Amino acid sequence: MTRTLAVVCVLLALGQSLPRETPPVPQPPTLTEIQKLQLTNAVQRVQIAQLQVQAAQTDLQQAGAAAQTLVASLKVDGYELDLQTLAYKKTPPPPPPVKK
Repeated sequence: MTRTLAVVCVLLALGQSLPRETPPVPQPPTLTEIQKLQLTNAVQRVQIAQLQVQAAQTDLQQAGAAAQTLVASLKVDGYELDLQTLAYKKTPPPPPPVKK
């Protein structure tokens, strides 16, 4: 019995002197190479689409300016250009001034 008690005491002493195991630090998840490539590809497609939108907006502004310039060059005194029918219509004369 003394021997068993001595062994238990030694084991307890050893247990207290051993360093305690620290719980493992959880590692963050990682992306696979294919996932990284897919994500990179998706982001680049968005960037390309944004550049295409910007280019289209520039084209729209230039086309609008060109159309305005053309319409201005086609003005004829006494007529108005109807852009729906693409025909000139006689401009009605201004109303006579009101006399007081």
